[in-house]
Amino acid sequence: MKKYKKIVINPTKKEIRKQNTYKVMSWMLATFFLLFGSSYAMLYFPQKQMQSLSIQTEGVKVNFEKDNVIQLKNLKKMSDEEGMKNIAYQWKIRNYKTKAIKYQIFLEIENKETSIPPRFIKYSLQRNNGEWTQPKFLDEENHFTIENEKILPENSDFVEYRFKLWVSDEVGADIDGGSFQAKIIVAGFPM
Repeated sequence: MKKYKKIVINPTKKEIRKQNTYKVMSWMLATFFLLFGSSYAMLYFPQKQMQSLSIQTEGVKVNFEKDNVIQLKNLKKMSDEEGMKNIAYQWKIRNYKTKAIKYQIFLEIENKETSIPPRFIKYSLQRNNGEWTQPKFLDEENHFTIENEKILPENSDFVEYRFKLWVSDEVGADIDGGSFQAKIIVAGFPM
């Protein structure tokens, strides 16, 4: 005896409800995977690409473009002209208080990872897209201070800085392949 497939010409309400339930569940499942996949992509990938740092201290808000850590590896000596071609570290400072604020920018040297003495490092600084300063050596006696400045109260504009550093070719020591690590610190003080 052969079994025949039942063909429903006039389906009952129960059969229609069953078919609709499968369709709705399929659409819900597809929508869930679509939303989950796009949400995952939106949340995961921008965090991997954008690594900025924002710090708020006594009256001063500082936004670093990437991070406040300087890590230079496999270094070689450079002339001032070559050093000025390096990629700049960037950050912005804004006063959010009602009083003028004095701020100081300095480097905190990470001695554990640094094989090149800071006295061999030259730097140049640019403020608000102005002229770059003349290249100078880092000064340990001045606690590696780069800038002392003041910012007016509730200045809606950020003061933007760019900072380049390199190993000077004026140094007699052999430093090829060495490393240098430091943090850029911005400290605010009420005036």
